[in-house]
Amino acid sequence: MLLGFLFILSFFLFSLIILDHMMLKTNMEKAKDAIDAALLAGLERVNQEALSYNVIEFDKAAVQATFTSYLQDNMAGIAAAPPVIEEFAVYNPEDLPATCSRGCMVNEPSVHLVMRVVLNRPVLGGLFGEKYRFRVHLDFGNALE
Repeated sequence: MLLGFLFILSFFLFSLIILDHMMLKTNMEKAKDAIDAALLAGLERVNQEALSYNVIEFDKAAVQATFTSYLQDNMAGIAAAPPVIEEFAVYNPEDLPATCSRGCMVNEPSVHLVMRVVLNRPVLGGLFGEKYRFRVHLDFGNALE
């Protein structure tokens, strides 16, 4: 009887760990998708005059302002705290070729982003800590081609 109880208890705990992991993984993907969508909105701020000459050039301040605005809307309900932008750089044609701070080659107009995101742990917060922190590094290439 005791052996059966221990088996059921260990199976239940293992199931909780798997459930916590899968829900956390889903929330991480939601956060990454929200960041991607905000970056796409920021890339809309292409210089229209330069684009008429087939040159892709971004207004750096407008890209960051648009990204930040959309990011706040997109992350509502996903993140436990507002995400922290650690690095944000816009690469225009005159900046290329370049290497981002994380060592990735940048060969086209794009945005480099490093961001720290904090999520609530869905199931086992008391056991593993209430918050889960991770970093997102993106070199978001030219979505206009």
